[in-house]
Amino acid sequence: MMNKILAMALLATASSLPMAAQASSTSDSFQVRLSLVGSCSIESVENLDFGTLSVDDVSSGTQTETGDIGIACSKGTSYDIGLSGTNGTRTLRSHNGSTVSYELYQDSGNSIDWDNISVLSGTGTGTMVTHTVSGHLPGTFTLNPNDQVSGGAVLKDVVTVTLTF
Repeated sequence: MMNKILAMALLATASSLPMAAQASSTSDSFQVRLSLVGSCSIESVENLDFGTLSVDDVSSGTQTETGDIGIACSKGTSYDIGLSGTNGTRTLRSHNGSTVSYELYQDSGNSIDWDNISVLSGTGTGTMVTHTVSGHLPGTFTLNPNDQVSGGAVLKDVVTVTLTF
């Protein structure tokens, strides 16, 4: 009988104790992604300055000058550099209306136009690359008498560089 009472006491004690919770779990996964794209920037632009010229110098059609454009693109990134304007010939203008035509080229031989249609193409190296703009004065101009009387004129134009990649 004592065994029976002891067994009953143990059973009562065990049933009053909290039961250990059974833990459940489930799992799934997710991906971590990153899409890398090439990048490019215009690092430097140098003005193209024909300097101070006489009318005879301009009319000779032999004046050339250069300027540089520095481009940095990530390695392997293709790019195009366009210069504003079309059809090759552009115009320098004075405040009084004098004009001098000029042309921009991709090469020192002045045979490959450089504008927004005839672009210079390249592939990035991961470091800055310098491209030289060759400017040429073909000898076409008109002078305003006020510029001649005042002793000269400063003629200017603005060219926009567009880098597409």
